[in-house]
Amino acid sequence: MKRNIRKYALWVTLFLIAVVVFCLSLIWLSLACM
Repeated sequence: MKRNIRKYALWVTLFLIAVVVFCLSLIWLSLACM
């Protein structure tokens, strides 16, 4: 179980980082367009 939990936590952290990067890129693009 511990291994599965670690794998799940790793995927969750990767997903959160991807979401943050996506939001930052959107904000940067909107500022650049303005």
